[in-house]
Amino acid sequence: MCICDCTLAKSGIDILKVAKFEPIKQIIREKGLAHVNDQSNLMFCSPVGNQKLFSSEVKANIVLSGFCVAPDAAIAFAEDLQRMSFKEATVANTFNTPTMRNGIKKIFKSIGIRNEALFEESTQGGGLAESAIRLLMTQMLCVISKNGGSKATDVIELLKSNLKIRGLAERCLCCWVKRIEEKVEPGGIILLMGGDSLKLIADTEFRQGAVCRCVIRLNEQMKGSSLLSYLEKKSYTVVPVIHAAGIGYPNSEAAWYKKAERAAAHRLLLEKFGGDAIEEQLTA
Repeated sequence: MCICDCTLAKSGIDILKVAKFEPIKQIIREKGLAHVNDQSNLMFCSPVGNQKLFSSEVKANIVLSGFCVAPDAAIAFAEDLQRMSFKEATVANTFNTPTMRNGIKKIFKSIGIRNEALFEESTQGGGLAESAIRLLMTQMLCVISKNGGSKATDVIELLKSNLKIRGLAERCLCCWVKRIEEKVEPGGIILLMGGDSLKLIADTEFRQGAVCRCVIRLNEQMKGSSLLSYLEKKSYTVVPVIHAAGIGYPNSEAAWYKKAERAAAHRLLLEKFGGDAIEEQLTA
């Protein structure tokens, strides 16, 4: 499930005047990727992740998700569409920046995951069915960028102020929910990186039906049940962890190691997967 499966009137990509995205404007147009843009802001369909490796027969039992696809990963995804299939491009660009990959490995180690090669194995697909931890890696939102940047504060501001981007983001969230329901077994754990991702699902209304409906409220008054409460009612356990970009800073990493959230994530993983997959004692 992806937002580019939806019929959507697209903005004129040629009006975008951001040097960072200049090399992929023609790709977005030729591949018919759903997008919204003006001269300085861009969001386009970039559902990077390893969701295509799972099926009704092989389901994930844990999810790692963040707030928004980084511009560099989205650009690499678009460029790869010129030489590989949509499935191959989404998997190949799963958290595809050195900062994210290194940070995710640090997160795994910090919460006791024994398998140091879990990230790489989860993008190969062949041995997923036999793995104790079957890891789905996916982002809540496709790339949303102000002037080519990747700051979460800019993404949040655009969600508040740009109605077209917010509308596309709401479609993204519905696809993210459907992805989890289709690809993750009941009782799965959802590791959410960073406070912005947790706030987003807490401040988004979710309405279930033949076609789901997400309404992003952020600081507006909620008028219905949140997406967070929906996921919890569906028996998923939502667990906040540090963002992969944040753990790269020594002070942030040291602070994370002292947090109760780290101990809580470790405890849940140990209960679910046991001592063969999870270290029984956390490192200091």
